[in-house]
Amino acid sequence: MVSAVGSSIRKQLSVDATPAILDRASQLAAQFATRADRSAGNSGERACMPNAYIIEVLHQTAGIVAFDERGFRFFSSQRVFDSLEGRRFRSARDAERAARALLDGRRRSASKPQFTAAL
Repeated sequence: MVSAVGSSIRKQLSVDATPAILDRASQLAAQFATRADRSAGNSGERACMPNAYIIEVLHQTAGIVAFDERGFRFFSSQRVFDSLEGRRFRSARDAERAARALLDGRRRSASKPQFTAAL
């Protein structure tokens, strides 16, 4: 599931998220809210599209993605998703698909029986 990061960041993250990811998400939300205010100009409007999203896969918080000029950058919140850390994606959905594929691959490899040849 992809959900937007906003002012209620601590309520949106699941309970298993570490304090470090909560702090990082709060910092990113504040940073991007300020950037959105500046980009809206003097009109007083705020940009409608959020710049950071929480990525959840199978009720696990995989991490967050934050938008910058080169795409969405992934910040991992659990070790299982660390291989995606710093990777850039075209969209938040692409990041979610990558996290899901990573978790599915690990689940499949864990369910395969390991055979060794007897000598």
